[in-house]
Amino acid sequence: MKKIIYFLVCGLLLALATGCAPANISPSLPSSTVNPEFLQSTPFTGPITLETLKNAEYQAQNGMKLVKLVNGTYQEGSGTDFLSVSMLDAFAFGDLNADGMQDAAVVLAENYGGTGQFEYLVPVFFIAGGAISPSSGFFLGDRVKVNSMSITGGTITLDMLVQAPNDGLCCPSLPMTQSFRFYSGPGLTLVHATSGSGSAYREIKVDLPIPASEVTRQIQLKGSVTIAPFENTLKVRILDSNYGPIYDGSITVTATDLGAPGTFDVIIDLSASPTTGGMIHIEILDVSMADGSTIALDSVDVILK
Repeated sequence: MKKIIYFLVCGLLLALATGCAPANISPSLPSSTVNPEFLQSTPFTGPITLETLKNAEYQAQNGMKLVKLVNGTYQEGSGTDFLSVSMLDAFAFGDLNADGMQDAAVVLAENYGGTGQFEYLVPVFFIAGGAISPSSGFFLGDRVKVNSMSITGGTITLDMLVQAPNDGLCCPSLPMTQSFRFYSGPGLTLVHATSGSGSAYREIKVDLPIPASEVTRQIQLKGSVTIAPFENTLKVRILDSNYGPIYDGSITVTATDLGAPGTFDVIIDLSASPTTGGMIHIEILDVSMADGSTIALDSVDVILK
């Protein structure tokens, strides 16, 4: 799967994303502040508005080019040098970094002259003193459809249609929600995801550990799934405070039948890990056997003693 590194202007730390499907990434720990020295700003006065978003500067071409939208669009070149960037109708306002100021999020679509429409979720931070600062973006996919988005408690949530394994890129049909938080290091990070609807609705819920709680090196992971995964197996990833991997493995779900609701209650042993402790990020994923995409995910940040 193609990986796209989407750089923030002037050295803001990178965001890692994957192409073509609901993204699988390695998140790190959340940051409650954004240093304005590292942000490319568009001067303005007053709060962030839709008009400001439509005329702000953003990164394009995998972070290699800075473009300034005019009324929501940018276009240059022709042939193999053609580039257009458009702000889609999906956008939301809310506080992303717990500083009490209203931030925003937009979806930008890049086109290079073909049929592809490469869509990015981009957070936009309000910096006291008068600047609107687009941060690093997260690649959502080619021609996915974002029906709506919202910001609540620092989390951006998208209601979308993405391509199911047998869909053409033109015609996404799989309902999905994806929730993101801005993390120091990779930028926007997928922290919760569901897919499907009705009897095919997939969701993972982590009950233990509780967010922000202290845990020992014998971590109890307890929770539930609406649909038992393939071979009753979920993937687990744990990262340390330096964004390095601590654990990468799998756990087993107990369910009464194939595809029935299930539960998990396991101990992850980190006694052999060299990490010194501190904040860690735990995520549990249901991964599609058809194309390797994430079809459900839940995560939690805790303190390792």
